[in-house]
Amino acid sequence: HKRKYEGNHWDSVITNYKEISINNINNDIITSILNDCYKDIKTFMMKELIFLPIHAIDLSPVGYIAPHVDSIKFSGELVAVLSLLSTRILRLTRHYEQPNKDMIIESFDLIIPPRSLYIIKGQLRYEFTHEILNQEDSKVYIEKSMIESFDINRRISIMFRDIHPNDYELYN
Repeated sequence: HKRKYEGNHWDSVITNYKEISINNINNDIITSILNDCYKDIKTFMMKELIFLPIHAIDLSPVGYIAPHVDSIKFSGELVAVLSLLSTRILRLTRHYEQPNKDMIIESFDLIIPPRSLYIIKGQLRYEFTHEILNQEDSKVYIEKSMIESFDINRRISIMFRDIHPNDYELYN
């Protein structure tokens, strides 16, 4: 039987989702795709990395991921995501104050098509929140941006995280 979508994640960041960690994969095609992702991530980072088990989130068509910064307790310097099934909008936002001035907000949106791999690291990882917009906000974005419309459907994200540098000795 099929698992139902869960309403809210324990940290209230994810809504209308299913989630699993993947340790063993017994499918040669999927293993090949994941190995290609690992290779691309290591090439982009220009160094060898030790990865945590793969984490997958299945967002329902009405599911979304609220603004958050991933805890450094749970992974190292990067979060890489293979996005599958449907196009969604990723919003990155930084809030900061300057002395004697108003708060400055930097924000930009990225259209994430299916079968794309993106990496969040450095300032984007630690100083910006990231979120996957809900259907309503996505529709507003599409209308305001005057871009070609697309359906907001179910999205599966396969997440790759490296281990925290303090944990290297545990894996060697």
